[in-house]
Amino acid sequence: MSVQILCRRNGISMAAAQLACTTMALSAPAALAAQADNQRLGVTPTEITVGSCAPLSGQMKERGGQVVSGGRAYFSYINDQGGVNGRKIKLASCDDLYTGDGAISCFNTCLKDKVFLGTLFQGTTPATKYVPAFETHGLPAVGFSTGGEFIVQPVHRYVFQLRASYADEATEQVNTLVKQLNRKRIAVVYQIDAYGAACREGVVNALQNVKSAPVTEVSFPRLSRDIDPIIAQLKAAKPDAVILGAAGDALPLIIKRKKELGDNVVMVAFDVGTDLLMKEAGGSANGTLITQIIPFTRSELPTVKLYKQCMEKYEHSAPNWSSFEGFLIGMATAEGLKRAGKDPTRDGFVKGMESIHNFDMGLGPSFKLNYSPTQHDGLRGGVYWTVIKDGQVENVPKISLYKKK
Repeated sequence: MSVQILCRRNGISMAAAQLACTTMALSAPAALAAQADNQRLGVTPTEITVGSCAPLSGQMKERGGQVVSGGRAYFSYINDQGGVNGRKIKLASCDDLYTGDGAISCFNTCLKDKVFLGTLFQGTTPATKYVPAFETHGLPAVGFSTGGEFIVQPVHRYVFQLRASYADEATEQVNTLVKQLNRKRIAVVYQIDAYGAACREGVVNALQNVKSAPVTEVSFPRLSRDIDPIIAQLKAAKPDAVILGAAGDALPLIIKRKKELGDNVVMVAFDVGTDLLMKEAGGSANGTLITQIIPFTRSELPTVKLYKQCMEKYEHSAPNWSSFEGFLIGMATAEGLKRAGKDPTRDGFVKGMESIHNFDMGLGPSFKLNYSPTQHDGLRGGVYWTVIKDGQVENVPKISLYKKK
């Protein structure tokens, strides 16, 4: 019996099934034997080479490229300050095409390039390949711009996450919709891949916790642009709120047709869709609620100010949500390198990351960075509401404004 069939029969999520299958496919003894010789790969007297794997082409190229851009801006800032313990951070970037096969190829490129660690990843499906690969090879990986729970549960020794999970976002979405906004007919739309599965699982579990269930579940092929079947199924179900686990072109295309569902239907997206909706959905995105996991809208925060300065100076690019997340990933990575000491090893980096407790990232008291041997998600639990208004994302001043009438 295949691992995938066994996983499905036991109720394990699609993402977890893919992760298990990939893990079993790797040659653990060979990888373990190489670990002892690889502790200082990527380290020279003047540089530390880190590798990034993210989509730099295709439908997700803008989000992937912006995540990398934000991290690169922070590394440039650190290098201008003299680097980390006297070494400059050198970033080697690779395009994983937002696919599983592309992720495997990108990981092999990291091995070929002899990077000290991996960082600045984007996408749930690629992450299902990266997590077991980096873990099995004893190669540290920091910062996945995705909220898949499998990245941090169970804890993987060499894998570190920055952001809250999609389960955290879904819990906040459902609790607010049901308990505060009196929305009882909640539909969930999700793409058929690891990202969609993680969003759907989070929503369904959160609804179960309030003794409810989706009024309908609408799935669609990954990266599809065919929206007609989605709209038809939603119209038939007559929801009063729709939670969207969609990425790529599908997300703005669905939002553009939201009026077909009725004026009083609330559309809710996960944080990963913010930049895409602002750029592609135009005025149709007005009123769309989005849960966020990083406090980018608070322009008075020191790190938000520093980020905007660095993006202008080093990347000549306007600020956005995706590159800000990359910037924070770069901060966490650099702090781990600093704590690894003047003679860094990969295991020393892991210990350095796990020594980060209550670290002030300049994001206010609610967003302190915390890692330990039993916790590898540093900013877990920080979820808040925003809304798109006139092409901009704003904090929701009063969530009760969206209460069902």
